[in-house]
Amino acid sequence: MHQLVGTKGIFAQDGADWKSSRGLLRPNFDKAQVADLDRLELFFDQMRRKLEADVGEDRCVEIQDLYKKLTMDSASDFLVGSPVGALVDGGDDGFAPQSFSDAFDVAQATIATRWVLSNLYWIYNPKPFKAACAAVRSMIRGYVATSLRVRAEKKKEEGQKRYVFLDALAESTQEPQVLQDQVLSVLLAGRDTTSMLLSWATLCLARHPDVLRKLRAAIETTVGLGAFAKIPTQEELRNITYLKWVLNESRTAPPSIVTSVI
Repeated sequence: MHQLVGTKGIFAQDGADWKSSRGLLRPNFDKAQVADLDRLELFFDQMRRKLEADVGEDRCVEIQDLYKKLTMDSASDFLVGSPVGALVDGGDDGFAPQSFSDAFDVAQATIATRWVLSNLYWIYNPKPFKAACAAVRSMIRGYVATSLRVRAEKKKEEGQKRYVFLDALAESTQEPQVLQDQVLSVLLAGRDTTSMLLSWATLCLARHPDVLRKLRAAIETTVGLGAFAKIPTQEELRNITYLKWVLNESRTAPPSIVTSVI
């Protein structure tokens, strides 16, 4: 995994180095800091519009691909303060956003094969993998350089309240490679785990409409539905017990046995 996440990221470490990285990252995942659901709503609205545009005559759409784009944008926004634009057609800074998402996929697919090869992983090192890793690391390197420059120049806005993982991490270390590798490690975890859970939960709910009806009723009671809905707080989300049960069942059971969550 070193070519993608580097040698100083927690996913590519063990022993004392892993323990040190865990100590560096853990304080930055305080629940109060992660509770920026207004930003997530923006990306979900983009995904909803893209979903409506992509649905064909047979009313079918590749939902897993859209979830991956949703979590890529939401995770990068949380980590570096700006989405990579996986859900939109154009981007800034001369970097096509979709190419970042695609490069990330290419790198991950190659890593999966290298993982199977174990100690012989070095045999499989194709050019597209090298190019993908270089593209991903180059973009994150730019975010790191910007964060450190702004920090050094002390040009952050007075009273800025929005939490950005990279800026918070820079409070503990200003070593560029450490920042870059740790951000990439967390991005790797933050995108796929969430998109897989959302995809699988969607399939489970589609196969069990009775559970879906109960879930919608529970959500409506707490935050409303449609035009009457509001953006929930973290506390309100945690209090929707039935939602918690649905997610837990989706993580642990195949759709065929998720017949009820009560």
